[in-house]
Amino acid sequence: MKLTLNILPDEPKAPQPRKPSWLKMKMPAGDEYFKLLKLVNDQNLHTVCQSAKCPNMGECWAAGTATLMILGDVCTRSCGFCHIATGRPPTLDLEDEAAAAVGMDGVVQAVSAWLAVVEAACGRRCILYTGKYWANSYLSDDFSGHPLWLASYNPEPHMPTGWQTWAIWQYSETGTVPGVPNPDNTDLNYFNGDENKLRRWAATGVLD
Repeated sequence: MKLTLNILPDEPKAPQPRKPSWLKMKMPAGDEYFKLLKLVNDQNLHTVCQSAKCPNMGECWAAGTATLMILGDVCTRSCGFCHIATGRPPTLDLEDEAAAAVGMDGVVQAVSAWLAVVEAACGRRCILYTGKYWANSYLSDDFSGHPLWLASYNPEPHMPTGWQTWAIWQYSETGTVPGVPNPDNTDLNYFNGDENKLRRWAATGVLD
């Protein structure tokens, strides 16, 4: 059985309008762009521009402007329009008064479970944020191998049992930093080392 197909004649198509000029981005180029690119690579910096695959990166970098991610290449937010990897920061805040309800055994079990999951996911040893009295009450010496972010509002840091030194010392919670809102209500911290040591830690996850 044969079928006859009726072929419709082609209708003339209206010409497609040109895309607006602002929609087209030029390839990144220029001395300033490559100068900034070299700086970012040499210093092992992480930028929103690269991680988010921003189409405006060439324009901004050519003007000498980049947006840095000071805590690495993972963001705690999960914006649908953004390409940056999402994850939890590798820091566990240990200062909850609810710990009294479960005691040291319960806290140790919960902290161990949390560290196992997060460290397996991020491939880095987590930082523990706590103070002397809380740590002595609810943590065992098993965690002293983790970098300590010590909350100690004293002229000298008061160390919890087990740790020999601190990585970060939060020495005040009533500080003022120019450009940061909430005067007299900003946490102030020291890092136990120089800038190069901090950069190595941020890049490798290993605190030497």
